[in-house]
Amino acid sequence: MRPIGLGGRTSRADEQSRDRFILFDRAFGMLMVLLGVVALTGGAYLLASQV
Repeated sequence: MRPIGLGGRTSRADEQSRDRFILFDRAFGMLMVLLGVVALTGGAYLLASQV
């Protein structure tokens, strides 16, 4: 079973567009997590090096 869109049916182009957006959203999320880890590690290093 597939979800039904507002028009009654979803076209293949709509599904591909949605799938592409989901992949972009997940890749962007992973990038943000990676940048957060780098920022926390850099911040901890800066705090430790001041002592």
